[in-house]
Amino acid sequence: MKIIVLNGPPHSGKDTIGTMLARCSDGVYLFKFANALKIMTHRALGLDGYYPDFFEESKDSVLPAFHSVTPREAYIAMSEGFAKPLFGQGYFGKRLADEIKQCLLRCHSIGTPMQYAVVTDGGFKHEVKELADEFGNENMLLCHIFKAGCSFTGDSRRYVRCSGIKKIDIDNGQSIKALRESLAQALGSVQSFKGLAERVRSGG
Repeated sequence: MKIIVLNGPPHSGKDTIGTMLARCSDGVYLFKFANALKIMTHRALGLDGYYPDFFEESKDSVLPAFHSVTPREAYIAMSEGFAKPLFGQGYFGKRLADEIKQCLLRCHSIGTPMQYAVVTDGGFKHEVKELADEFGNENMLLCHIFKAGCSFTGDSRRYVRCSGIKKIDIDNGQSIKALRESLAQALGSVQSFKGLAERVRSGG
């Protein structure tokens, strides 16, 4: 099983790329570091019934349910002001490693192997390092995504580099077709991902 971590600024196309990869094969599963964080934040605000991405479309809007701050601001405060200082910088990486292992066991029990775990919200070195420590550097691929007009301004995440983990760059241009080709070309530059690259290029 290989792990692909998508790392780029807000609105750079991480979820779009994740969906593109998931449609290529039944063996691709999508994950997010932030799911555990969002659940934690929602519970703290009395929003237990809301699934992690419920506020995704309005995460930069000031909402009464978030006591007149944006969901993004609340998530960052919970992460950087509470969880990480208390539990360590790699806390959400450990949580995600456990989630991936549980998914692997479920897939094994039903005879559907997980070939790729795609994490669509990389941005913290310590979290990526936790996954590498659990699954091995050789099974990790870090993808930096670039899109004109997108930056990390106002976001606590950054481009990540981890020693021993292969990194590729993906240019999100002006069309889905161009993005697909950039993704396929970047994946194809890594021997162990050439098969996935061909499936991306062919659209599945």
